[in-house]
Amino acid sequence: PVEFVGHPIVDRFAGAFQTSETDVSETKKSEALHILLLPGSRKREIQSHTLPIAEAVRDLIMKYPEIELTWVFPSQERLNQAQEILKSNSLLENNELTSQIHYQVGRLYQTLKTADFAIASSGTVTLECAYFRTPTIVIYRTHPLTFKIGKKLVQTPYLAMPNILCGKELFPEFLQNDLTASNLIKQAGSWIESEANLNKVRIELDQLAESLGEPGASRRAVEAVLRLCS
Repeated sequence: PVEFVGHPIVDRFAGAFQTSETDVSETKKSEALHILLLPGSRKREIQSHTLPIAEAVRDLIMKYPEIELTWVFPSQERLNQAQEILKSNSLLENNELTSQIHYQVGRLYQTLKTADFAIASSGTVTLECAYFRTPTIVIYRTHPLTFKIGKKLVQTPYLAMPNILCGKELFPEFLQNDLTASNLIKQAGSWIESEANLNKVRIELDQLAESLGEPGASRRAVEAVLRLCS
């Protein structure tokens, strides 16, 4: 027997959509289209994802000089790691590029409120993006053997949680060899050039967010356990 009690993410971000002027001033640097970059929280993810994201960012800025991008990292250690990768590969060092790129540690949900869309490593963060109605390009690259074993064990057709919940590829997924700068540029460009394309995703995200249930998931879980024990 199964009882759906809702998702605790709803409680975690209760009141998050009450945007203050402080939130906006800290995260929205201008009126330009704002893209959020979330390469991951683990050392291996930063190692695998930073370069293809950076290569795409470099070309996107050249093609769309009106955009603004924010890299968000869970810790200063991961930020330092990414910046070392960028430096060693001489990426994003041009002053004309760096003026449109920002880096920060933490404060993810404040930044999600002002992002037009995101590029994010697959994981819980993709569900957070979905909850904030932020269309997201999902990426992931791991060791080829790990990926091959995972494909044998995992029975879902998608990797991103929002796609699993929707039963379709609402968030485009670029995994392993498909994670290339050219693929990211093509998908990001289709969203940069068309607000209508972004709005189609946002409409479905409204429905997905509603499916997560009302606040109080943890309390209802406790009540369900107590009923089972009584």
